[in-house]
Amino acid sequence: MDWWLFFIDLFTKVCFAFLPFVFEKSTVDYLVQFNLVRYFTIGLQQHNANRPAIKAALAVLSELFKLDERCVMRFLCSRSNDGTLLDSMEILNKIFDRFKNYVDIARGILTLLKSMSSYDDAIDEMISTKIDESLLYEIKRFHSENDDVTQTCEHIMTRIRQRKSNS
Repeated sequence: MDWWLFFIDLFTKVCFAFLPFVFEKSTVDYLVQFNLVRYFTIGLQQHNANRPAIKAALAVLSELFKLDERCVMRFLCSRSNDGTLLDSMEILNKIFDRFKNYVDIARGILTLLKSMSSYDDAIDEMISTKIDESLLYEIKRFHSENDDVTQTCEHIMTRIRQRKSNS
């Protein structure tokens, strides 16, 4: 087996292995304490051409974001191994660009963004990156025949509009 494929497979399995445990407060605290969200974010960036790896990372991150705002902030402020700040929103854009024909990837991205949308700091990041005008618009346009996708896009866009009007 090629080493790169081995690492992608390992990353995917690690993501899915964490899923049953992310509902426990002690696990979330551990993930925050040791900044393991960073590694899920780096994996999402490095394996952005592998659909199963993307789905796994989006699933675990979405669940973590629902439970703890610190995980969202770690995602938004993650750094690569060389210390460079990762542009988390750009990573999501690149993933959608590559897999725009796959509604499961669009749903995964939307689930992640929706789980972030209850936190004002995350909404502020979405506003600053104009994600409503770019990624959300593209997902909604590209998957307009899927009611759940368009409704989730609208939900997030409404949250962004509300935050803009309150600022």
